[in-house]
Amino acid sequence: MVYLGRRFIPAVVYGSVVSVALAGAQDGQPFPLHKASGPVPVVAAAPTPIDPASLVDAKVEIFQERYPNTNIKIERSVTRDADGNYINHGPWTFWDETGKPIMKGEYLANQLHGHWVRYFGATEGNIFTGPFFKGFEAPFVCQADFVGGLLEGTWTITDSRDWKVCDMTFEHDIQNGKMIWYYPSGEKRREVSFKDGQMDGELVDYAPDGAIASKETYIAGRKIGTEIESYSPGHKKSERQYTYASQKVKYNFLEGTSTPVKEADVKPKLAHGPATWWYQNGQKQLEGTYEHDEPVGKFTWWYQNGQKSAEGQYVNGMQDGQWVWWHQNGQKRYEGNYSVDNRVGKWMEWKTDGKIVAIEDFTDSKVEVQVRPAGKEAKPIVGKPGSEPTASPALRRPPVSNRR
Repeated sequence: MVYLGRRFIPAVVYGSVVSVALAGAQDGQPFPLHKASGPVPVVAAAPTPIDPASLVDAKVEIFQERYPNTNIKIERSVTRDADGNYINHGPWTFWDETGKPIMKGEYLANQLHGHWVRYFGATEGNIFTGPFFKGFEAPFVCQADFVGGLLEGTWTITDSRDWKVCDMTFEHDIQNGKMIWYYPSGEKRREVSFKDGQMDGELVDYAPDGAIASKETYIAGRKIGTEIESYSPGHKKSERQYTYASQKVKYNFLEGTSTPVKEADVKPKLAHGPATWWYQNGQKQLEGTYEHDEPVGKFTWWYQNGQKSAEGQYVNGMQDGQWVWWHQNGQKRYEGNYSVDNRVGKWMEWKTDGKIVAIEDFTDSKVEVQVRPAGKEAKPIVGKPGSEPTASPALRRPPVSNRR
């Protein structure tokens, strides 16, 4: 989330900073921000929002602060609120000692509003010395629009020749939509999609001639990738898709720096997407799909001879709907239904020759066992069906060794 608009205060304060923390690729600095030389004033909204309508007829004054050489340092328009406190209201500009602009914009009722511009030299922050700024010339100009203190619309970075370096889109202070980096030639260098402040969608890097150099996919700030384990070269044992935690970066608006953000309880790798295992003879062993480390949808197990071992559905990581197990000769072994990981309704068990062993009824949490044919002892369904745990799933979940 971007905090720029919320941390500006009415008074002129030196040495304070405003920062933004966003997910993104490390090398390209997906959200470069800016800095000025020397202590930079911080201007932020008052704790209690002021209704702009209450200031329509308010008297506006202009305050100035000067450097020792008499040049103007800050010029800002102010008015007074209902309690007599001075607040920023109107144009606001900050210059360096030589008269060059550092930052300028406008306030509405003590909140950033409208178009703001920020200028930086080449050595004023680690952001502007990154590889994506090669070929561009300082000073760099950063421009953004605000509504009620919040970033709204496109944030653009250009160099001294007005060559575009990067632009990105915000909605209510949160990065949403495309972020695009450019080569000095004007060709796209990188394009990334953001959603709710995190990379979500494709990250595409382009060669200088416009050809696609590489492509990655992200979901909720996590990179999607595939891992393959093999018995031997060209002989797969498993192929699984995962999401990997990506490094989030905190950007300092006033200093033009970026630092990694440490997050607590973030799993570095989560199963997410299709997953398949094979036996050494090349026959599929297990196939299914995961979402955020939980099984979802249809899962199917096979014996080494190619015969199905079991099949069923998962909803939000829990067994649900009809599940069926088979003997190695193709004869059904178990059949029944789950609801939220619990067996419900009628469950049936058969021998390898098709003769019924038991019928269990789990209606109303009562287990009633019927024996077929008459005279045969009932054999209740217990434990993990199947003698090969790698080929037949438990009644509750797939084997842990097959999930990770």
